[in-house]
Amino acid sequence: MLLNLHLKAQRWFAFGGHLEPEDDTLAAAALREATEESGLPDLVLDPVPVHLSLHEVGFCNPRGTVRHLDVRFLARLGATSEPVVSDESLDIQWFDVHDLPTDEPDMVDLIRLARERLLAGVEPEARG
Repeated sequence: MLLNLHLKAQRWFAFGGHLEPEDDTLAAAALREATEESGLPDLVLDPVPVHLSLHEVGFCNPRGTVRHLDVRFLARLGATSEPVVSDESLDIQWFDVHDLPTDEPDMVDLIRLARERLLAGVEPEARG
């Protein structure tokens, strides 16, 4: 599992971000953000979300907590496997799924669901 040490939160997360005007779909936004933040140009995205999370975030807004609706997708490596740290991360690292640097319930749930999808052999329908 490739995770990034988020610059603002200073915690390990999956890659993500916000919708931009040029994003036609949630899947397109997820692929754009994952590509930008990981430096991996040929990720393969499963266009069906794997996890949804509605939660409060305190590190995004200096004026206080905001609510986020995260729509999370599963991406697999293309031919490129060497990530590059972006200016939005302090670090990027590969982790064994049994030795993750977080026990946050949302991340644990996301990783469990992603593993279940991978183990079920569901192939992504879209390639980024």
